[in-house]
Amino acid sequence: MLRAVLLGVLSLSVVGCKSDKEPAQSQAGVAAGKVSDVSGSVTVRHGDVARALAKGDTVEGDDTIETGADGHVLIELVHNNATWELNANKKSKVRESLAWSEPKREHSAKAVEQDTAAAGRPAERNAAETTASAKAEAPMAPQAARAAEP
Repeated sequence: MLRAVLLGVLSLSVVGCKSDKEPAQSQAGVAAGKVSDVSGSVTVRHGDVARALAKGDTVEGDDTIETGADGHVLIELVHNNATWELNANKKSKVRESLAWSEPKREHSAKAVEQDTAAAGRPAERNAAETTASAKAEAPMAPQAARAAEP
């Protein structure tokens, strides 16, 4: 009896750990990606309708992207956070791209504004933040400054 239970658990474990993952499916009407950069002549064909692609536009998995001789586009895919790049004179469906089948990535780190970011140890960061906040405050009136002096 114990052997049968162990054999059953082992069989289920092997089937559950199967490494062959099916690629993500595209759904009609659901955004599969967002255009993060576009230059030159780039069009998207959704069914029989073609339109120019602009930064910020969304595309579906079954859409066909076509670039002209001067075209270039970057699309961030929603299901895996991969960036798909299509250069000049190319034509491809979104779900047929190599980026579509990549494993899921964590979101990319946000850009840090170098002028305001304090680097280094916590004490240095604290000092930098204190100095920055002191500069942002309005200066005291001359009478209040004299009253504050000992």
